[in-house]
Amino acid sequence: MLLLCKVVEKRYTVSRMNRRRNEKINQIVYWLTWAGILLWLLAVMVIKSLEMEISWEFPPCVFHRWTGYYCPGCGGTRAVRALLGGQLWVSLDYHPVVAYGAGIWGWFLVSQTIEKISRKHIPIGMYLGEIHLWIALAIIVINVMVKNLALIIWQIDLLPG
Repeated sequence: MLLLCKVVEKRYTVSRMNRRRNEKINQIVYWLTWAGILLWLLAVMVIKSLEMEISWEFPPCVFHRWTGYYCPGCGGTRAVRALLGGQLWVSLDYHPVVAYGAGIWGWFLVSQTIEKISRKHIPIGMYLGEIHLWIALAIIVINVMVKNLALIIWQIDLLPG
């Protein structure tokens, strides 16, 4: 019985340490994200004030060029551009993990900010975890499989351009 109590106590201590470490990591991610957003806004203001044009021309995917098939990231840049342009459905069509990531990240920022402003009186703060990465990986795998199978089996290019 004493041995069982020691094992449970040790497991509880490790679990508590992991939770604290994860909370610290989430706090770092939270503040770095806000810093990144502020830097991005500053860059946009500088670009607008200097009346500069930003080119959205990117080199084509090397993997797609060599093999004719889609890589796991094909369509990601176009999806980001569509999402920034307010075209959610187009973004989902190009690469669904971009919209998923933006949604998860957005809710993370909003919920953490509400919790911080309310001084934890409104405990809705979402924490990023491994499950979010596993879901993103599943989305990427399904996306690349569907697009390549459609191309191989039916010769339908689901990512034209």
